[in-house]
Amino acid sequence: MVNILKSLNYTTRRNMLAVLTIISMVAVPFIISLIVIRYNEMGFGKMTGSMYMGMISVEMVILFIIAVLIFSTMLVGSDAGDKTINYEMLNGHSRGSIFWARIIAGYGWSVLLVMVLYLLPFGYFTLINGWGLSVDKAEALARLILLIFPIIRLASLFMMLTTLSGSAGRGAAYSYLEMMLVIMAGSVLEEAFDMDTSYIFSTSDIAWIVTSQKSKNLVINGRNVTRLDYAVADDKAVKIIIISLVMSAIYLLIAYKVFKKKDRD
Repeated sequence: MVNILKSLNYTTRRNMLAVLTIISMVAVPFIISLIVIRYNEMGFGKMTGSMYMGMISVEMVILFIIAVLIFSTMLVGSDAGDKTINYEMLNGHSRGSIFWARIIAGYGWSVLLVMVLYLLPFGYFTLINGWGLSVDKAEALARLILLIFPIIRLASLFMMLTTLSGSAGRGAAYSYLEMMLVIMAGSVLEEAFDMDTSYIFSTSDIAWIVTSQKSKNLVINGRNVTRLDYAVADDKAVKIIIISLVMSAIYLLIAYKVFKKKDRD
């Protein structure tokens, strides 16, 4: 399995789409931040980590969801149409080790890497200008940790769809279509029936986590501050974590069953 993981990582690092995706995840948030700073005439020194969370990170989350889609489908299905899997089996690797190596690599690129790059602007704005007063540190940390779980759920769904379709291209197309349909369905259910869909769809979970539900005005060190409320009720967090892990396990079980039974040319 280790050799398969090394091979997958080596191939992905040299994939131009992967390189462009990483460059976009690094450059776009920084460029958007500069545009917001210039538009608001606030000066670079006033963009703190908490201000970035309240003003920009919400808009950036769709970029990183697309990155999850690209990496998860790429790692699981980019070589589904060639003889790579056959060669791996001929070299003594079991079908299970071949499957789980792709899943582990998929999580590494679509969850771990994406989360690190999503957090990067929080880091450099905090290092340069401090965290600031717009968001409580503990609330921000809780939300960002919680974000990992629906990202895992989303990556698992995309990897399942890729396994079922037998192609990274088809998997990406089906994943994108599913995501658009889910977003539309969630909007209809919330607006027409006033339903909370955050437990039903992972994208709704993600949208809820990165968005402040309300704000309050406080006086801190003699200054009037608008503090965005990112508090998370314990039961809400537990439900998001459990549902995300359970659904991820279901998606992977389905994918594994299909992968084991699927004939190879």
